[in-house]
Amino acid sequence: MTGRPDVELVELELGGHDVVAVNAGEAVFLWNEFDGDSAYATAADGLPPGSTIIDVGAHIGLASIFFAGRVSEARILAFEPAWASSACLRCNLARHVPTATVFPTAVGRATGRAELSYHPFATATSTLYEDRADDERNQEAFLTNSGIEERYKQRFREQPVVTEQATVELTTVASIIDQHVDGEVGLLKIDVERAELDVIDGVRADQWPAIRRVAVEVHDIAGRLGVVVGRLATLGFRVDVTQARLFAGGSVYNVVAGRR
Repeated sequence: MTGRPDVELVELELGGHDVVAVNAGEAVFLWNEFDGDSAYATAADGLPPGSTIIDVGAHIGLASIFFAGRVSEARILAFEPAWASSACLRCNLARHVPTATVFPTAVGRATGRAELSYHPFATATSTLYEDRADDERNQEAFLTNSGIEERYKQRFREQPVVTEQATVELTTVASIIDQHVDGEVGLLKIDVERAELDVIDGVRADQWPAIRRVAVEVHDIAGRLGVVVGRLATLGFRVDVTQARLFAGGSVYNVVAGRR
């Protein structure tokens, strides 16, 4: 299957779901992370049927599929600006969450356009904020904690870093809620590779009371984890922070916030 003439998408099965992906190995890792990660389960469990879920940084749709399996009749709005990932997202949600709506758009602090760094060999790390040092720190944490043999670790380290630049459309959570949400947001999920504060800043003050839960992946650079936790606590959320075992020693943390 092809997302663009020069890119072949692969078909595979994950958790009983037939999906398409740019990279099979990456998709397997992500599904295992979602399926075994209590952070996303905690964020979704107990949401009432028909809850609205805004998936910011939806990638190829695995988190949306995971949420839909835990929240019956969930209304999912999925946002992904990287063209190849967005093509997979559209296909995967059409198959498994046909009521979802897909937007090939980035989400940030203001509407407009932004430059996306797309990584074809590690598509989930595509970002509006390139930071090789942070990527390498998290790569080393993963390699250290994964139990991979040293020879394979070295091959992984020696893989060339390929980046493609693209100009993408940018919207805000405020605009999303104004245009597409009538009532509460059950869950706002954010996984945007160092742009998480931009997304949070793009919510108007008057909209926060209608957001019941937030699940955000935070890259703890320059105290960002504390800033995100403090911001959400000030907004009236009870906040829990965890770190996946594979990223121990890296910058990536999972923050789940729910109304008190």
